[in-house]
Amino acid sequence: MHRSAAGRNDFWLWAGLFLLGCWPAMAAEIVAVVTDTQDYSPPLIDHQTPSAAATVGKAACIRATVVDTQSGVKTVVLYYRTIGASDYARQVMLPEGDDVFSAAVPVPEVRQPGLEYYIEATDYAGNHRLRGVGFSPLVLAVAADDTSVDGSVDDAWLQQPLQPAAATGSERRASVRRDWIHWAAAGLVGSLFYCYSSCSCARQCEDDSGSVVLKVPNP
Repeated sequence: MHRSAAGRNDFWLWAGLFLLGCWPAMAAEIVAVVTDTQDYSPPLIDHQTPSAAATVGKAACIRATVVDTQSGVKTVVLYYRTIGASDYARQVMLPEGDDVFSAAVPVPEVRQPGLEYYIEATDYAGNHRLRGVGFSPLVLAVAADDTSVDGSVDDAWLQQPLQPAAATGSERRASVRRDWIHWAAAGLVGSLFYCYSSCSCARQCEDDSGSVVLKVPNP
């Protein structure tokens, strides 16, 4: 009887020690499970591809409004590449305020014909949302550097001196033919003038020498 009571006492002693030792870990696990399961909704991303093209020689700014009303927005990342490239570059989008996040694509990456990109937002519960995907990205056109983002023409090139265009082979041959005709016509005119002058001088000399005499009848 005494041994039975002692055994029960030992059982409860060991059970109490076990619970005291495991309770902090169990409590932390319970809190983690509650924290992880209270937010199943990913952040909301509001973004439209800019209607105006980006410009070669200028950074391309990408903005998005990202909201998560439960655990909050943890990170917003922009993935981008030039059209035709195989790999995406990664850039963290920074908060501007009022739930707006932005990132600037560096100038060397802004090349024609355009940019492909997508946006990934993550909240503190680990939920993710994408705007666009890698195999079907959003597309931003890139214009040449003589057109600005708002569509106005950059007139810096108008201040540069104009360079004459190089002549083609057919144009050079036509120019040579025109020059030959001009010189031939000038030579012909010169030859005719020389012949006319020579004949006039000959007639004058003939008159002065008396070889040709005009007889006038006496009255």
